[in-house]
Amino acid sequence: MMNFKPSSLFFFFLVCLIIITTSKADELFKVKIISPTDGQTVNKGESLQIKYETTSLESDEICSLHVILLSPEKYQLYQIVADQSVDGKPHEVTVPWESLASYSSYSSFYIRFYENYKAANSESVQRVSKDIKFFLMQSISLQDNKSEVNRIVEEIYSKIQYTINPIDASDRVLVAIIKALISLNNDPSSPRQLAACIQKHGFTQLG
Repeated sequence: MMNFKPSSLFFFFLVCLIIITTSKADELFKVKIISPTDGQTVNKGESLQIKYETTSLESDEICSLHVILLSPEKYQLYQIVADQSVDGKPHEVTVPWESLASYSSYSSFYIRFYENYKAANSESVQRVSKDIKFFLMQSISLQDNKSEVNRIVEEIYSKIQYTINPIDASDRVLVAIIKALISLNNDPSSPRQLAACIQKHGFTQLG
């Protein structure tokens, strides 16, 4: 009867197993991410749309995709896509608002896409991942979330194509109104929509 030392057994299994290496990447091997985009905001009541395109595999290539929702600290919350074979087709997955709202203590999340990829004639599997941060827009406290409010205000300026003059008294009032609208879950994306939001909430004087 043959006896194996623990160290010998460990070496045996180490040689037999396929080595998996993990790395971060700007682009995945076989998946092109369409959405979400980094820094995207999901408004209250909206679903998160996850869209991506996959590239057909060459002979002897192997690739599977996983998509998971992470907390701000990058702890896994739940699996969105599990072990999906890459098939050369576009795909779309919807994460409903109710699923996101169940983690309402967080104002931001990460979506992690990762591939388990084995190239043709390779003995190793590479795990390549890409994380995309997005924000969850709920009722915002202007005092507790000043940096987030300022970020959204800047986005609104860009959308309505208006340059704020910090010295002008009317513009300072406009900034205050926009911040108040944000706290009421209104995100105007055009001058007309901004005017409608102002009228809806009774802001009739701009100073």
